[in-house]
Amino acid sequence: MIDKKEALKQIKADNFKLEDADDKLKADKEVVLAAVKQDGTAIYYTDKKLKGDKEVVLAAVKQDGSALEYADEKFKADKEVVLSAVKQDVSALAYADEKLKADKEFMLAAVKQIPKGKKRKFRITVNEFRAEGGELVIGTVSVEFVKYWQERDDLIEHLESITDGKEGDANSPPMCDGKNFSWQECDDIEHILSPYRPSAEDGFKVEEITAKGAVINEKQVTDAVTVYSRERYASQINIDDENPDNDVSLLISLRGERGFDEASSWLVETDGEDFNSKKLAYGILKTAVGEFIDSVYYDKKELVVDDEGGTEGTVHRVAQVGVTKSSWIKNHSKTNVLKTVDWWEYDELLKEKSS
Repeated sequence: MIDKKEALKQIKADNFKLEDADDKLKADKEVVLAAVKQDGTAIYYTDKKLKGDKEVVLAAVKQDGSALEYADEKFKADKEVVLSAVKQDVSALAYADEKLKADKEFMLAAVKQIPKGKKRKFRITVNEFRAEGGELVIGTVSVEFVKYWQERDDLIEHLESITDGKEGDANSPPMCDGKNFSWQECDDIEHILSPYRPSAEDGFKVEEITAKGAVINEKQVTDAVTVYSRERYASQINIDDENPDNDVSLLISLRGERGFDEASSWLVETDGEDFNSKKLAYGILKTAVGEFIDSVYYDKKELVVDDEGGTEGTVHRVAQVGVTKSSWIKNHSKTNVLKTVDWWEYDELLKEKSS
């Protein structure tokens, strides 16, 4: 074992780990201060009494903000200590006292501590516990299939039977080209797994997260702008005139899912600035079986959905058949709708919110 003098010498030479020291050195304030100024997380190995010493804790978090995790609990509610930790590493907010994080004035001060140009990451989700939505599949089928099933009630059972490798209704015409297949494969028009459009009361939840995924603060956004809506509807076949303008026969299927608030999200990264809720917007896909989030934007840039999986199927199932116009399908495809998105209303509302 080395003595105090030798320990201080080796710390200065960056050749000493507090974890290897004896209990006497771990309780020596001078040695501990020297050690945490070299490596803030070394506070983990210090004597319990020194973890409650503000001078030691401040020295540690100023060297490494994450050292706040190992400090005495009282310092996680100490504004000076937490702000010092955040200034060194914004991730330290994850270890701050919950009451402190709920203090808006403090959070504004904390955000100001973040160095300009330092990347910040935000996660956007639907602000609803166990948020519901579904797997929506739309595809073309034969006219005969539509005629047979548009007045019958057991289409879902028929589709499930086929998916399970069984025949289903023996009298039913084949789905397409003389064949039957899983309803999930009938997706040449649409196939999405998405939450329902959020209500005006719930809106979206925006969480700031660390590189390790820890949440350090959150906010609710209820006034995100809807920049477009596109539609996928079908009509029944009129047996008398065969609906000559409706030249595409459709099968629309939905399997209910829940848990989108945890399974699906959109990520935004900024160059140090806070998330601006005024820049959040989204597009909607409207169908007879529900309205779904089609896309999410931040500052006019479409965000890629981070689909972590893990949604849970519900008993909710819907299936319907009908006909529509091929021109309607083309004009309301996401690709074509995005070409004509008018950001005028978004820009005007952004000005209003900023004034």
